[in-house]
Amino acid sequence: MNDLVNEGLLIEEYILRRMVYVNSAGHGYSEILLDDHLAMFGENNVGKTASLAGTKLLLYPESNLRNCEIKFRFEGKEGAFTMEESYQFYFPDPKSFIVLEVQNPEGMFCMVLYKNNNYTYSRLFIPLEYGDLRHLFWSKDNEDFNENLSIASIKEFTQAQDGLQVKDETELRSLMFGSARSDSKRNRFCVLPLKEATLDSVEAFRHIYQLAFDTSNKKTKTLPTAIATLLEMGRGRDEEKLNSNLTELNEQYGKLIAKKDYLDSLNNARPYYERAFAAYEKFDKAHIIYSQAYQSTKNAIQSAKESYVAQHSEIKAQYDEQLKALEKINDKLENANRENQRLEGRIEEKQVTLKRDKEKSVAVKRKCSSYGEKTDLSNVVNTLKKQAEKLKIELDQYREENGLQTLLKDNINRRNQCIKNKDKAEAFINDTSSAFLHKLEDKHSASILLSLNSEFSELTLEITENIASTVKQFAKLFNKTDQEQLKFLDTPFSETRYVGYSESESVERAKEKIEELKSEIQALDNDISKYNKLLKTKDFDKLISETGSELRTVTKDIDDINGLPILINRIEELEKNIESSEGLAKEKSIEVEQLITQRSDISSKYNQLNHTLRKLDDENSLIQHGDRQLEDAFLICDVLASSSPEKGSISQEQLDKVSEQAKNTKQLKDETLQNLRLVISQVEIPEVDPHKQLTSSHDINHVMGHLKDIYTTLEYELSQYQNEIQSHNRFVSSQLNELRASKDFLRNFINEINGDLNGQQVSNLSEIKLTLAIHPAFSSLLDTLDKHDIEDASLLDDSFYDALAHFVDKFFDKRKKRLKMKDIIESISYEYTLKKTGKRVNKSQSGGTSSTITAFVLSVLLNRITPSYVKLKMPIIVDEVSTLDFKNTKATIKQIADHGFSIFCATPAYSGYICSKVGRWITIDRSTIQRPIVDDCYLNILPQHIEKFGAKPNAT
Repeated sequence: MNDLVNEGLLIEEYILRRMVYVNSAGHGYSEILLDDHLAMFGENNVGKTASLAGTKLLLYPESNLRNCEIKFRFEGKEGAFTMEESYQFYFPDPKSFIVLEVQNPEGMFCMVLYKNNNYTYSRLFIPLEYGDLRHLFWSKDNEDFNENLSIASIKEFTQAQDGLQVKDETELRSLMFGSARSDSKRNRFCVLPLKEATLDSVEAFRHIYQLAFDTSNKKTKTLPTAIATLLEMGRGRDEEKLNSNLTELNEQYGKLIAKKDYLDSLNNARPYYERAFAAYEKFDKAHIIYSQAYQSTKNAIQSAKESYVAQHSEIKAQYDEQLKALEKINDKLENANRENQRLEGRIEEKQVTLKRDKEKSVAVKRKCSSYGEKTDLSNVVNTLKKQAEKLKIELDQYREENGLQTLLKDNINRRNQCIKNKDKAEAFINDTSSAFLHKLEDKHSASILLSLNSEFSELTLEITENIASTVKQFAKLFNKTDQEQLKFLDTPFSETRYVGYSESESVERAKEKIEELKSEIQALDNDISKYNKLLKTKDFDKLISETGSELRTVTKDIDDINGLPILINRIEELEKNIESSEGLAKEKSIEVEQLITQRSDISSKYNQLNHTLRKLDDENSLIQHGDRQLEDAFLICDVLASSSPEKGSISQEQLDKVSEQAKNTKQLKDETLQNLRLVISQVEIPEVDPHKQLTSSHDINHVMGHLKDIYTTLEYELSQYQNEIQSHNRFVSSQLNELRASKDFLRNFINEINGDLNGQQVSNLSEIKLTLAIHPAFSSLLDTLDKHDIEDASLLDDSFYDALAHFVDKFFDKRKKRLKMKDIIESISYEYTLKKTGKRVNKSQSGGTSSTITAFVLSVLLNRITPSYVKLKMPIIVDEVSTLDFKNTKATIKQIADHGFSIFCATPAYSGYICSKVGRWITIDRSTIQRPIVDDCYLNILPQHIEKFGAKPNAT
C-alpha cells in the first residue's frame, strides 16, 4: 500500500479553498481564496494579521472563546487580546459569519461559524461549494448584502441540504480531524485528517499552526510542545509513550522505609504485648461473666418496665378518659343548673309583670263600665276626648281676662242653638213631608245628597220644580261602586260611603239626635250654672288647678283605654310564655337529676382507677431503684453488648451481686489498660489513635483485636517486605530504561526532521537543522541513576531518592503527577552553516532568517501530523514577510510550495519583489462596503480584486 501511496495512486487531497468573512474581523464582506499564494499589503491596524489569525477559529474544534489567551493566542503589539475583545472583533453582530470552503475526496463542503451568546459560537456543515450558498450572504448583482441575511435563513438552508449543526467539541474533533475513509457520509465534512483524532493530536496541530504566528521568535515556546506531541503520536502503543510517574517511585520508597520502621517497632514491643495479652485474657473472662449477670438483671428490669408501661398506659388511658368524662359531666351539670335558675328567674319576672298588667286591665275595664256595660270603647274614648277638649278650652279661657264671661256667653249661645236644633228635629218627626229630600220625590237624588252630607236628612224648605230638576240632573252625575263607595262619573270617592235614603231611618236618626241634644242641653245648663257660681266666687287659681288635674286624669284615661287591647294581648302572651317557660324548667329539672345520677357513676369508676394507678406507681419504685443500682455498676465497669444472658429476676441480692462483679472486673480492666498503653507507646497501630484515651471495654477489645492480628501475621509481613523491595527495584529499573529510551527517541525524531530540512539554503546559509537541548535537570537525573546498583534486594540509598525528589518537585505536573515528553525539552533552536566560512552558528544572520526557518519547520511538521496517504493544501501564514531578504523570501516560498502548501503573507508596505515571487497580492483596505451593517466592518475583498503578476509562481 505504501508503494501505491508513493506512486500517488491512493493519495487523498484535502484543500482549504476559500475563507469568507461576513460582518467579522473588520470585513463587511470578503472572500479570500486559500488554495494559492497571496500577499496582503496595508498599514498597521487595518486587519491583515487579524484576517489571517481568524483561520484559528475555523481550524480549531472549539465552540467558545473562554480561555481565549490559551486556546487561540490572538496577540497584538500590546499583548494577548481578551475573550471579550476577541468575541467582539470576530462576532460583533448576530449577522456575523465566518465561512470556510473545503474540498476533500467526497467533494466540496462549507463550514459556517455563527454567533451564539455568552461568548460561544456554533458551526453548520453544508455539503455544497460556496458558490451555491453565496446568495445567502451576498448579492453579486447588487454588490450588497442579502436583505434577508439571518441565522434562521441559513439554518433552514442547511437543513434543506442535509447539512449538520454541531456545537459539541468532541463531535467537532471527530468530524473535522477523524479519518473515515470507509465511511463516505462521515468523511464528507473532514477538514484535515490527522493520524489520530485525539485531544493530544489536535493540541499538536494547534501548536504547529501557532508557529505561523511565532515566526519572529527564534526560541519559540510553541515548537517544543508540538515536537513532543508529534513524537508521542509516532510511538505505536500507549505503553511506549513517555508517561513516567517518577513521583510514584519516591512515594513507594517512602512507604517501604515507613514499613521497615513499623516492622522494627513491632519486634521491639513484643514483650509488652505478651504481658498485655495475659492480663487481657483474665479480664475478658471476668468481663463476660459480669456482662451476662448485668444483662440478665437489666432484661428483668426491662421486662418489668414493659409490663408496667403496658398496664400503666392502659389504666392511665382509662383514668384520663374517666377524668375527661367527669369534667364533662360537671360542666353539663353546672350549665344545666345555671339554665334552670335562669328559667325560674325569668318566670318570676314575667309573673310579676303579668300581675301588674292584670290589675291595670281590671282598673281600665272598671272605668269603661262606668259609661255603661254595652258602651263601645271607641265611643267612650270619643266622649273622653270631647270632655278633654272641653276642659282644654275651659282651661284656656280661665287663664284669659274675662275668659269665664266669654265661656259663659258661648255656652248660652250653644244651648240656644241646641234648643233650635231639637225643635227642628221634632218638627221633622211630626211632619216628614216637609223635608227637602222628601219633596225631591227621587230616592237616587236623595241618597246622593245624603251621602254628601248627613244634614240633608233634616233639611226642611220649599223648592220649585226648577230647583228639583237641577238637583236631579246633578245627582245623575253620581253613582256607587260595588264596594258601596260614592262615585262621581267614573271616579270613586274612597273616603265617602254611599248612604241609601230611607225616610224611616231618617226619623230614627232624628230621634237619636233629639236625645243627644237633650243631654247636651242638660250639660250646658250645668256648665252655665257652674260658671255663674264661679263668677261670684272668683277663685280662679283653684279653678285652673282643679281643671288641669281633671284634664290630666281624662287624658290618662284616654291613653289607658286606647292601650287596653294591647294590654290584653300582652297578658295573653305572658300567660303563654310563662306556661312554656314552666315546661322548659320542668324538663331542665329532670335533666339535672339525670346528670347527677351519671356523675355519681363516673365518680365511682374514676376513684377505682385512681387507686389502681397509685398502686402501679408504688410497684414502679422498685424498678427505678434497680435502674439506679445498675447505672452505678455500669459507671464502675461497662459491659459487653453481645453477651447472651439467662433470664433473671429483680432482687436486692441480685443487684448487690452485680455491683460486686463490676468492681472486680474494673480492677482487671485497669491492669489490662496499663499494659496496653505501654504497647501503644512503642508501636503505631493502624486504625488506632495513639492520642485517644483508652477507657471503655470496647476500646480494649478494639486495640487488642488489631494487636492479635498484627502479631499473628508478623513473620509473614517481614517476608513480604523483602518481596516488595525487589518489586520496587524492578519498577525503578523499568522507569530508568523508559527515561533513557525517551531521550534517545527524542534525538532520533529531531534528526528525522532535520533530514527533511537538509538541502535547504537561505541566502548564505546551509545545513539548516533543529538543535535539541535536553533539560539539565533531566540529564543530571540520568547521571545520578547510572551511579546506583539496583540489582540486589536492598533499597537504594537516600542520595538517589533525594535527586529524584528534587527533579519531581521542580518539573512534574503537581495535579497529574506525570512527566511528559515536553517536560524534558529545555529548548529547540536553529543551527546553520555559513557558506563562506563553514562556521556553524546558532544565531540569525538577518532579521528574516528565523521567520524563514520557522516556515520550513511548519511545512515539515504539518506533513508529519497527517496520514501518509493525505495530500494537504492549506495556507501557511508568514506574518511580516518584509523582514525576509530577497533570497530568504524565494527559499521560503519554494519550501512551502514543495510541501503542497500555499503561502499567505502580510506586510505594511507594498513590495514589487514580493508581488513577483508570490504572484498574487491585494491592498487590503482598497475596497470597502458602501452600506456596512456593522460600523467597524467595512472591508470588501473579492476574488476579482486580487492582482496578479505574470505567470503563477512555481517551485523555482
